[in-house]
Amino acid sequence: MEERKQGEVIQEGSDSSEEEKQEIVPLKDDPVELQKLSQQSWDKFYKHNQDKFFKNRNYLSFAFEVIDQRVAEAISQDQKVSLWEVGSGTGNTVIPLHEKYKAQMSFFACDFSPNAIKLLNDLAICERAFVKDMVFCESDIAEIPSSHIDFTSMIFFLSAVHPDEQVQVMKKIALKMKAGGHILFRDYAAYDLAMMRFINKNKGILELDKMVFKRGDQTLACFFEIEKLEAIMTMAGFECIKSEYCTVQSKNIKRDLVMRRVFLNAIFRKKSD
Repeated sequence: MEERKQGEVIQEGSDSSEEEKQEIVPLKDDPVELQKLSQQSWDKFYKHNQDKFFKNRNYLSFAFEVIDQRVAEAISQDQKVSLWEVGSGTGNTVIPLHEKYKAQMSFFACDFSPNAIKLLNDLAICERAFVKDMVFCESDIAEIPSSHIDFTSMIFFLSAVHPDEQVQVMKKIALKMKAGGHILFRDYAAYDLAMMRFINKNKGILELDKMVFKRGDQTLACFFEIEKLEAIMTMAGFECIKSEYCTVQSKNIKRDLVMRRVFLNAIFRKKSD
């Protein structure tokens, strides 16, 4: 991974076609209906693909130092650390964390897909894994005690939430976290290859100024800049500890195509009440 300067534009391919120069025409869709449709589409995705599509990944390697420090403190006090994975899917982030920290950590997980949560519950690695629509659910999430969570991991979760709903979702999460607890965040960044494809093909563009798009399978795809992400978190009661752009470059040898993915890794801490 390499650090990327904010605002650097990643372009797919070398030449601009006439199609790419066409005027961008945003789609006219209601945000609430878009969110509901996106959630239904994700559940269909997990019903079809089960746990075979995404691989288990240590996406949180950038946060291991913070996690290890809190775990050491908890061990010295004969306590366990609690982690909540929001938008867990079938557990591709939770599973590697459980393998690494199962003796020192208790796990909670939620996703709005019943099919995904069923598969995760079959693994029996979480203290509680439950179905939860974080956009349309109640403000006080009953499945987790208030001020209980040390870490909330959000791996490619907030990009599935419409920008109009992101602050209120983060406020719900904040209610369940301890003062000083940490958000561990990884998601799509502005000018990622996927975003440039939407723009270059002039398809799926919902609100370009908010960097929100709709995939062909009807799921939402939002992209983040550091300043906008920090503003969302500040309004929800968090302060930024670390944020950085990371690029991952791979090459399709058969097509002779270099693909550059751009992600945003960040750690936020809940402020004291």
